[in-house]
Amino acid sequence: MKWDTVIIGSGLSGLIASIVAAQAGHAVVLVERNDKLGGRASSEMMKGSVLNMGAHALYRSGEAAAIIRELGIPIEAGNLPLSGTAVLEGSLFPLPINAGALLTSKLLTWKGRMKLAKLLLRLKAIDSSALRDISWMDWVVKYFPHDRGAQQFMLAMGRLWTYSNCPEKLSAGAIIKQGQVAVDGVYYLHDGWQSLIDALKKRAEIEGVAIIKGKAEAILIDGGETAGVVLANEERLAASTVIAAVSPEEAIRLLSKAGGQYGDKLKQWGARMTASYASCLDITVRKLAQPKRSFALHMERPLYYSNHSKAARLNNEGHQVIHLLKYQASVEQIDAAQDRKELEAWMSMLQPGWRNELVSERFIPKAVVANTMPILGMAGRPAVEDTGLRGMYVSGDWVGQQGMLADAAVASAKQAAHGVIRFLRG
Repeated sequence: MKWDTVIIGSGLSGLIASIVAAQAGHAVVLVERNDKLGGRASSEMMKGSVLNMGAHALYRSGEAAAIIRELGIPIEAGNLPLSGTAVLEGSLFPLPINAGALLTSKLLTWKGRMKLAKLLLRLKAIDSSALRDISWMDWVVKYFPHDRGAQQFMLAMGRLWTYSNCPEKLSAGAIIKQGQVAVDGVYYLHDGWQSLIDALKKRAEIEGVAIIKGKAEAILIDGGETAGVVLANEERLAASTVIAAVSPEEAIRLLSKAGGQYGDKLKQWGARMTASYASCLDITVRKLAQPKRSFALHMERPLYYSNHSKAARLNNEGHQVIHLLKYQASVEQIDAAQDRKELEAWMSMLQPGWRNELVSERFIPKAVVANTMPILGMAGRPAVEDTGLRGMYVSGDWVGQQGMLADAAVASAKQAAHGVIRFLRG
C-alpha cells in the first residue's frame, strides 16, 4: 500500500499532525518505536496514582489548547487558585501573584510593589519583539534597578514560564511573550496527560489513521522528492510525504542518511541550539502536614513545588500527587545525587514529615523539558519545511515561531499537516 503521508513519532505533535492530515481525506500511517504512545506527554500509573513525566501544565490561552478544542477534543482538567508560597532566606511568604498578596508583600519594597503591579497589569500590552535582543537578566535588572526582591520575583517567574534557568542567555522578548500566555492560567489534566494522548489516539483511529510500531531508519527519496520511510526491520512504507515529529537530533539523523544537502539548514541550526532540562521528583503521599500549601517557588534557587492533585483527579483514594522540579542551567551542571537531595530537602521544608506518609517516589534526574530554548541572538526556530527535501516536514517543540513547549509542538504539527495537504493537492 502507498500512503499519502508517514508520520514519525506519536507524541503530541505526531498525533495532532496525523489527525489534521487524515481529516483532509489523506491516507496516514503513524509510526512509533516505543510500546506506548505519547512520548514526554505520557503518564505512568504508580501505586494507584497517575504521574506525568514531571510537572506538566497546559496553558489555557495557548496554541495547544486552542487547536485541541478546534479538533473537538474536550479538555478535562482543573486549575489551581491564583495563590502560592514564596521562599526566601529560609522563610515562607505569600507569593505576590494576586492583588492581595502583592499589595501586602514583605518580599518587596512599597515602590517595588507598585511598579510590579503596573507591570503585571500591562504585561499583555508590552511589545515583546522590541525586547528580543536583550537578555532576561539584563531587562529585569534594568526594570527594577534598586529592588532585589522584585528582581528575584521576576527571575522566578521567568523560570516558571520557560521551565529553564539561564536568564543571562534567554531573550527577554521571548520570556515576556510566554508570560503573556502564562498569566491566563493553566490546566492540570484529570487522569494525567495520558488521558489527552488516549483521546488523541482515539480520534486519530476514528479518522482512519493506521498506527504501527517501528523505528524509522531512513527516508526514501525518488527524483529529489520524498518517497516514504524505511523501518529498522527493512519494511518500506511508500508515501508522497513524511512528517518527522521527533527530536532535532533524530530529524537530522534521518536526513543525513538521505545524503546530499538534505537537512543542512537543520544541521546548522542544531549546532547552535540549547535544550532545556530539569530534575524532577514526583511524590505520592497519603496526606500532607500543610494541605493548603499547593504551590511554591523559591526566590533564590531554581526550585518549584506543586500539588497537582489539588486541581486534577490523579488518585481515587485521596492520596496527594506532588511534583517538584529543579530547573537546570545546563545539562553539564546536573548532579543527580545532589539534585535529589536538594529536592527532598525542598519537600521537607514545605511539607514536614512527608516521608512518614510516603506511598511512592520517582526521580528523573535529566528530563528534557524543551528541545530548544530562546537563546539571545538566535534567529529563531526552524520552519516546518526547512528539511531541504520536497515533501518532508518536521514538527515539535523546536519547530515554528508559535508558542513554546507543548504550544510549539502542537502549533507546528498543524502547520506541518497543512504543508502536507498543500503538497498533495499539487
